[in-house]
Amino acid sequence: MTVNNHQLYSQMTAKALAEAQKKIKVLYDYEMLSGTGIKFYLNIESKQMVPIVAGKLVTRLTEVADTLGRHIVYSENQKILVPESDLISIGIN
Repeated sequence: MTVNNHQLYSQMTAKALAEAQKKIKVLYDYEMLSGTGIKFYLNIESKQMVPIVAGKLVTRLTEVADTLGRHIVYSENQKILVPESDLISIGIN
């Protein structure tokens, strides 16, 4: 029995596309920081604490939290570590 290479390639491409779409959906749901006022979070690039206004829309970049329960999120042109308890999911906006 011979396998059609084009058919096999199409199946592999469709599977890869489906996996990519799942990852994009998980990674790009809109979330916001809970609370009010200004909170300080660790910028992972500069290794400094930076002020971020609570209630700001953020994008989560990691699916699994680190050992301390923090996620890397993107907000105000920087990547910061935010505790999972400070994130509120608001879905696709």
